[in-house]
Amino acid sequence: MAESKIRVVVADDHPVFRAGLVQILSASEGITLAGEAGNGEELLRLISEERPDVVLTDIDMPRKSGLEVAESVKGEPGAPKIILLTLFEDESFFNRALDLGVAGFLLKENAPSDILTAIRSVHSGKYYISSFVSDFMIRRSEGTRQLESRFPGLKHLTASEKTVLMLISQGKTSREISDELFVSIKTTETHRSSIARKLNLTGPNALVKFAAEIKNHL
Repeated sequence: MAESKIRVVVADDHPVFRAGLVQILSASEGITLAGEAGNGEELLRLISEERPDVVLTDIDMPRKSGLEVAESVKGEPGAPKIILLTLFEDESFFNRALDLGVAGFLLKENAPSDILTAIRSVHSGKYYISSFVSDFMIRRSEGTRQLESRFPGLKHLTASEKTVLMLISQGKTSREISDELFVSIKTTETHRSSIARKLNLTGPNALVKFAAEIKNHL
């Protein structure tokens, strides 16, 4: 019995770049091009209709970004593995992408040479990360360890409390946090109080200052 091919959808709003990826995939053994999209809304429709195994998407697209697409499909039955493409060595989105379960990170300049390896790696259940992302993750891990040694209470925060702390670090108010998480303001305030207690933070602005200080490690 022949081994089934990996079904891949490609999304990028630059037609020439997308066409180059499509050409590589179309000529590759063991891979089937299930569709291509020029924006995030088209990509979500393709994912729903074609049920691909892997999605290769630019992070910066019109209508919906690659991260918003990843958030939309996270946790859905049969959700595809997502590889994010980025033009710049921009580390700012990695924390969010990791939280959303993104399986691969690929620099656009390396995409033509690395695309097949990346697709096969994530399809097999592994992660694929370009070297610059690997360096960042090492720094992130080291920074987190140092932070937890300074503030042991961080280890005791629940997943919800960590999310609230991350949103506080982005300068969001309790109302904005509540709206984003679909919870009451009372629940958000309870989380804030619990975070402050676990971290031994006192004073009206202590939590906000702390969150701003460690935002790059959240």
